[in-house]
Amino acid sequence: PQLKQYFSEETINYNEREIVSEKGVLLRPDRVVINGNKVNIIDYKTGSEDLKHHEQINSYAEVFTGMGYSVENKLLVYINEGIGITYV
Repeated sequence: PQLKQYFSEETINYNEREIVSEKGVLLRPDRVVINGNKVNIIDYKTGSEDLKHHEQINSYAEVFTGMGYSVENKLLVYINEGIGITYV
């Protein structure tokens, strides 16, 4: 239920689509939700929270900001025995 808004048919949704950074690095966020000029980035993880996960999703956000989008939310969704959501 906490992620319901990111699965709306009224938005443009991309799953595991490659994006290219200005340095030519290929990145592949798990889910990107675009609504007009706003973008929400979701990355799914297992295990415990790690600073590397924050760095990874922030690198995705930098690329979208460079493309002129406003990054609304960056979410790390940890899927273990339960589901935990961290807003970065």
